[in-house]
Amino acid sequence: VDADDLGIGVYDNLNNTEDVTVKPFHAGGKTDKKDKSGVTGFANAKAAAWWQLREMLDPMNGPTLELPPD
Repeated sequence: VDADDLGIGVYDNLNNTEDVTVKPFHAGGKTDKKDKSGVTGFANAKAAAWWQLREMLDPMNGPTLELPPD
């Protein structure tokens, strides 16, 4: 859950719920993540997360994620 700016309220409410495990996400924060090739790095966690979604949707990488027909 986004734990910066406006998202902190949502994070705090979910974090105080007993049945929910919440992990904070800091979109502008630094990251050491690399793309699938292990070569390309990212400016921040948001860029890395979007690229990971792109890789998950790429059919060349195997059927890890699909979107329903639009």
